[in-house]
Amino acid sequence: MLSRDPGDIKVLDIIKALKEPIAPVACVDDKDPDQCERIDTCVTRLLWKKLGDIIREVLESTSLEDLLKETDQLPRAPQPEHHHMFHI
Repeated sequence: MLSRDPGDIKVLDIIKALKEPIAPVACVDDKDPDQCERIDTCVTRLLWKKLGDIIREVLESTSLEDLLKETDQLPRAPQPEHHHMFHI
């Protein structure tokens, strides 16, 4: 059961709740920006930073409702033969 409407729950909210990093590489993670001695002179870090910003934008603009709508466009996966119920 969700505490909010699926349209109000962003994928970014879920990832943050799970305390998972969003950054594509550790050197652009805001938690520890001083972990690399070349952080100020690394051109690839700029690339990873841009990519990380785009990832964050997509996660922030995608809701559970959006994912449900996209699921309707996919072919149905075969259902397992068991009848177990899982609770998360």
